[in-house]
Amino acid sequence: MVKNKQYIVALILSTILILAVATNSYAGELYRIQSGDSLFTIAQRFNTSISDLIRTNNISNPNIIYSGKALNLPSTAKKTSSSFYNINKVTSDTRKSSNSSFNTNYNNINWKSNNNVVIAEPKKENTAKKIYRKGPSTMKVALTFDDGPDPVYTPQVLDVLKKYNVKATFFLVGQRVEKNPSIVKRIYEEGHTIANHSWDHANLTTLDEFELEQNMTATDNSIKEIIKKRPELMRPPYGAVNSSTLEQLNNLGYKVIHWSVDSLDWKAKTKEEVLAKTLPDIHEGAIILFHSAGGKGQSLMPTINALPTIIETLQEKGIEMVTVDDLLLLSAYRR
Repeated sequence: MVKNKQYIVALILSTILILAVATNSYAGELYRIQSGDSLFTIAQRFNTSISDLIRTNNISNPNIIYSGKALNLPSTAKKTSSSFYNINKVTSDTRKSSNSSFNTNYNNINWKSNNNVVIAEPKKENTAKKIYRKGPSTMKVALTFDDGPDPVYTPQVLDVLKKYNVKATFFLVGQRVEKNPSIVKRIYEEGHTIANHSWDHANLTTLDEFELEQNMTATDNSIKEIIKKRPELMRPPYGAVNSSTLEQLNNLGYKVIHWSVDSLDWKAKTKEEVLAKTLPDIHEGAIILFHSAGGKGQSLMPTINALPTIIETLQEKGIEMVTVDDLLLLSAYRR
């Protein structure tokens, strides 16, 4: 009788453990790409990294992903709801189908070169839709900072950059531009590039054409009030962009900038976490994503503390840090 009870208890504990593992890990499963997804938003969703997604799926060009296609989730993927995020169990058939889908996608793309930046033009589209994710393979990289300006962290970022005589690109939110004009002026006067990051950090794929144009124009106007120039570079919040949004942004005259290295500093608790997510992935022509402002109660001190080490490491390797427009040979502003 005692042995039977022990067996039942062991069986119950084993079942609980198996369920816990199944709930928290999606390694070896598929995620069906949704409209508006980017590798960044998918990586955030499953608490993994862009580089792991690229490596797991052998993605040749991370700028191009198609809704409806399947991504293999890496071993680092965990923590979300399978019903909400459309996870599919992997079988040999679905894995084979997924791999063939990726091959078909990339075989149907015409590869072009524009100022040494690789872009893709889908055959069925009349207009080339461009997203810049990295620069040419030279000893240059671009440090970029999103979500500012704010009076707490943006000045500290500027202080570090000034100390090392490094120029960077700041993707600014219109509402915060209005509240912190002196910081915007300082960014510009110290030689950094100012770019558009929407008015209110909206997911642009959820806006209609009128709303998107108004959102972007309002931000441009606020920036122009201070520096007398309109940005030509923009970065969509969350990296969220789809075909129609990208086409409209291009038609409005914007150069859409993503990134190739994500520091994930917005959720880092220590300087070491930022360094671990940044330095190993830096490559020639990298566009590196940081933040110069955060949400309510969010600390970006890990970013502030990590920046000197990152800059010194790059300088020791002879890598020059430049603005995005310098890296990509693009215009930063339109008058």
